[in-house]
Amino acid sequence: SDVCSSDLFKDNPWLNRWADKKDLQSVAHAYAQAGDTVQLQEKIDAARKEASDIQASIVGIDKKLRTLKELAVCVRSYQDSKKYADAYKKVKDKEKFYENHESQMIIFEAAEREIRAKGLDPAKVTYEQVMEGIDKLKEQRKSVQAEYRSLSKDLSEREQQLEMIKEYLAKTPLQTNESRRDRNDVR
Repeated sequence: SDVCSSDLFKDNPWLNRWADKKDLQSVAHAYAQAGDTVQLQEKIDAARKEASDIQASIVGIDKKLRTLKELAVCVRSYQDSKKYADAYKKVKDKEKFYENHESQMIIFEAAEREIRAKGLDPAKVTYEQVMEGIDKLKEQRKSVQAEYRSLSKDLSEREQQLEMIKEYLAKTPLQTNESRRDRNDVR
């Protein structure tokens, strides 16, 4: 159980004063780091917008990765079945060759069509090039995710600072000059 919520604090004005002083120190530290609450809220709003933009960037990278992975499959299939297409051009009995290697020929034709549909020349694009592109996107995604994690941590800290300040200000009544004089007279 929390020490500060125990009966000791309820009945002991000195412990209450100590706890208030610790609260004030924590709030003062948070306030010093944050500036005023309006500035802090503006920073939080800006960080939220930036986090949203970064998330959208990650989604875009993921979409590009899926596209490149699909292209990698097509390029690999094209390269693996190209020998059948080349042999088909040289063979005399094309019908019999096609009949014996129909699945490889269909795979070749489909892969070639898909690569061309992406605006690429199947003869010029290699599997290694596509994999390099995938690796670069993975590194970019990793970097953007690290940036997002850092921003999320910073955002969380700022939100905690703002909450701490608001909670303290809500439980601390504003003192007028008259109430301060009354308290000074008691001392």
